[in-house]
Amino acid sequence: MEQPKNQYCLSLAQIYALFKRFIELYIPNTLHAKFASRGQSLPYLKCSFHVTETLLRYHDYELHAHLKSHQVIFEMFATHWVMTVFARNCSSLAVVYELWEIFLFERDRYFIFYVAVALLKLARSKILAAQSIDRILTIIDETCIIADFTSLSNVYYEAVTIRSNTPYSFAMWMSKLGLFQRVTTIVSNEELEWIESCAHQTDHVMPMFIKEVMVGALDL
Repeated sequence: MEQPKNQYCLSLAQIYALFKRFIELYIPNTLHAKFASRGQSLPYLKCSFHVTETLLRYHDYELHAHLKSHQVIFEMFATHWVMTVFARNCSSLAVVYELWEIFLFERDRYFIFYVAVALLKLARSKILAAQSIDRILTIIDETCIIADFTSLSNVYYEAVTIRSNTPYSFAMWMSKLGLFQRVTTIVSNEELEWIESCAHQTDHVMPMFIKEVMVGALDL
């Protein structure tokens, strides 16, 4: 069948190369398993959850405390959020395409964390009303959905707001974690200990520069 004129067609190799580049840019290095004598542990994935939880605590302490008091951990619901760049949260491929267009437009590797927190904040009233771990997980599964372009617009606006109110030191902290650096060799024990120490922190306190703290105090 003859292709319509002026239609730009890509080969499968080109499509794969573009998709691979998208993954490298916007999905944390979660599946890297080149750790000597570490089995199948995925410390980068756990570290991604820690980052998201730290952001949530900073922007919505009440919601974070509610999840924690009911022993809801991010591994229970957010794995497919990170692994699919929220494709599983979208109701249709059209919404997925539009969401990923936003990632390409923003060119922000850390935007995946802002979107995750945005989804939770938009569902906060229902989550706070739930009083059991099973009910909370059900609410998250049913409510943290991008059903149409209107809900996508709401998530986008909330994510941008979260980013604009996040300390600049967050980006510096993320660069040290190396979640988006392509790892082609076995990670050293020192590097792994640093990643795991971040992933297993329980206080989830946002790291901040002294200058940011002082400026914030002056604004009160």
